[in-house]
Parts: sequence; structure tokens; C-alpha cells
Amino acid sequence: MEKTEQRTRGLLLSTPLVAAMKRGVKTETRRLIKHQPPGLDYTLSMLISTTGDKRKEGKLNWAKMGGLDGLNVVHETKEYFSPPYLVNDLLWIRESWRICNWREDGEVEIEYRDGAKHWFDCPDLSVYGNERCNAWFERILYQCADDCIKAGVPCLNSDGKPATFGGEGFYTFTEDHPCPTRWRSSRFMPQFVARLFATCTSIEAELLQKITMKGMQAEGCLPDNLIDGHDCALIKFYWQPLWDSLHKERGTRYVDNPTVFVIKWKDVQCKTGTETKLLTKEV
Repeated sequence: MEKTEQRTRGLLLSTPLVAAMKRGVKTETRRLIKHQPPGLDYTLSMLISTTGDKRKEGKLNWAKMGGLDGLNVVHETKEYFSPPYLVNDLLWIRESWRICNWREDGEVEIEYRDGAKHWFDCPDLSVYGNERCNAWFERILYQCADDCIKAGVPCLNSDGKPATFGGEGFYTFTEDHPCPTRWRSSRFMPQFVARLFATCTSIEAELLQKITMKGMQAEGCLPDNLIDGHDCALIKFYWQPLWDSLHKERGTRYVDNPTVFVIKWKDVQCKTGTETKLLTKEV
């Protein structure tokens, strides 16, 4: 797919795969294509321009090529769909998170599953959708204060009084009283607390079972010290269990061999406040 102007898109990853991405081991991911092709002889086709419905421009469908030169479309699906990502998109990683502290000036401290903590400015969240986003994040802060009260670890403001929304909250962590706030699903991570970013370099469609050892290494699902191995054995013990744990419906499992998008990236960056650190770079 051709390079386009940079957009910003979220990419959900589990905690182990986030760690693999930070180490530079994971450089690609496979995502199930919702609209599967009618047969194996169909290829992805993008509608560049049309004199008809302009809403279809830039979208994909499945086409079967034929003719003497093999370049004529003999059949195509009527359903058009958008690719999840485009080359040069800025990917921000959705991961498990929770709020540890917050301040009067609108800053919040975010903790991630690997134990890292960073402060972020809390923006006007209505820019990400609508005014309900602000109410949603306000409710989260109320829940954090409530979690502390229930755990017997009060969150106090600068006056030594229980903190509420709009106040400055700090916890005193001990072995008996660890951080009591609840963990949040990666699906509900707002963009402004994301710390990991990467640039999409390619997105292609291929059959799931075409993955090789190189592809599994790039997926970050193999042990780091693994030097060599047979593709079939590695798929059986590492790749297939991982894929099937996330895709249980008929037609989406490894044995069903669905068509997937292979999304690759480069230049993983970690942003913390005003600082940006390049973790990995494409050679």
C-alpha cells in the first residue's frame, strides 16, 4: 500500500508483547481481516478513484483476476472496507494501565504493568470524541479515591485532607498497603497516557498459516535465546496456542487459516512527559 500522510492510530498489545516491543524483538503483528475473501484466488484491491460513490475511495475489497494477461477483474466483492492502518501511520500502543496519583494542576501519574510510572498533563478530553470523555475520566479519578478509601490507604491533598477530584493526591505505599487503585483495560486507554509509539512501515494481507520462524520471531512469541527450529514445531508450541487463545470462533482459528493483515513498524519511541527516547530503530 502506498505511503500517505501521517495519521495517528491506536494498536492494542498484551503486556508480554509490549515488553517484547520495547526490547526490539516484536516488530510486527497480525490482525484478523473481518471481511474474508470468497476464495483463495482473490486478492486485495484498493479503489483509488471513482466517478460514483466517493465514500468508497481509498477502501478495499476482494477481487478475482483473470483474462489472458491475468490483469482483468472477473469478479469482485461488493463490500468495501477500510484498512486498519496505512503506511506512515503513527501507532500509539494501548496497554494495561492505572492511575497512581493526581495533582491540582491537572497532572496524573500513570503506572504500567512493568512497574514504570510517568506523569502526564490531563488535556481537555473532548478533543478525542465528545464532552462525555471528560466526564468519563472524572469518574475514573473518583473511583481511584474510592479504591484508596476501601483499602484503608487514604489519598491526602496538600492540606492533609482526603483528596477528591481536582485535588492533589499522593499515596504512601508499603508492603502491607500497596497501590490500591484498579488496573484498567488496554481497550480503554486514552491516547494522552500512551507512552509507546512507532511508525507503520507496511501492511499486507496473507494467509495465517504462511507464517515462518522469522515471522514468529518478529511477532515476539518465541524465546529470545531460540536460535533455530522447525517451523511446524514452533507453530505448534508457540504460535498456534497464542493465536487460538485470542480467536476462538470458527473461521478465525489457526486451523481455519483465515486471511490476516501483517502490520510492521519501525522506530519505537517511549514518551514520558516532555522527553522522548528512541528504543529501537530500523537498520
